[in-house]
Amino acid sequence: MSDPFEYLVRCVTTQYDHWQHLGIKPERAALWSDECGEKVAAGTKMTWDNPDVRAARLVRQPVIVTKPDGAKEEFNSLKTSFIALHLPLNKHIRFRGRLKEEGALDFEWGGKVYAFRIGSNVHI
Repeated sequence: MSDPFEYLVRCVTTQYDHWQHLGIKPERAALWSDECGEKVAAGTKMTWDNPDVRAARLVRQPVIVTKPDGAKEEFNSLKTSFIALHLPLNKHIRFRGRLKEEGALDFEWGGKVYAFRIGSNVHI
């Protein structure tokens, strides 16, 4: 079996000795959801049972950007805004943290200033 992913998938569906062979503790091993077949960590899966955690995870905050020409555009996420505006993607994570703290922040790139602000919460 040359494909490491295929090997991992087979190990996920087998018994405890395979986990030992991989050096993974069973309590840290991934589980396969019966409903959708996606890999979900056991701890993360249990946190969805907490109503407060579930409610917080189902809220999205759009990003509203005022471009250098004055036009405003709304994006579902900061990452999609950086991609659409051809801004350096490797800078979006740090900028997102600062934007969440401030609520509104300018990003300068290529001699142009983009004004970002967080929009109203959207419940999904």
